[in-house]
Amino acid sequence: MKSRKSQVGAVRSSGPSKLYETSVFTNNRTVSRRLPALLHRLVALLVDETGPFFRKFGITIPATPVIVTLLENGGAMTVGNLSNTLSIDLSTTSHILRRLEKQNYVSRQRQVHDNHLVNAVLTAEGKRVAEKCRSASLLHEGALITGMSAQEVAQLKMLLEEAYKNAKESLKKIKL
Repeated sequence: MKSRKSQVGAVRSSGPSKLYETSVFTNNRTVSRRLPALLHRLVALLVDETGPFFRKFGITIPATPVIVTLLENGGAMTVGNLSNTLSIDLSTTSHILRRLEKQNYVSRQRQVHDNHLVNAVLTAEGKRVAEKCRSASLLHEGALITGMSAQEVAQLKMLLEEAYKNAKESLKKIKL
């Protein structure tokens, strides 16, 4: 049996169009077992099960990582840095921040020395809500990794980051 690394190498060298011709994917011809379907089911479950908690605070699922990231970075970040950290585009970040600002969870402040830079800053109420969201997020992650070793968790995170990078680079190239 080939190692995972040699299987991935074979896929990378053949490119996305040859994906299902390699032995590593022969058991994934059924749509329900393909990675996009598995990821979709997982995300749908997370949204269904965690959404009600976040909605109690008027927080949307996309706003949750924004407010938690601000908390985990000392309560303030530039909007551009926040956008880059979360891998979401600047306009989406600004839209989420505008909504959080209306809820009095965040304030946006222009930097004195550079008027082009805007800081997103948690308010006292925003910090309180962000702490609850962070605790819930950690519990949700715990549920996802139940029964996995620390090594398996680290590997899963590494593989998901690699899949994200691959998708970002390759999906635009696929022509149907």
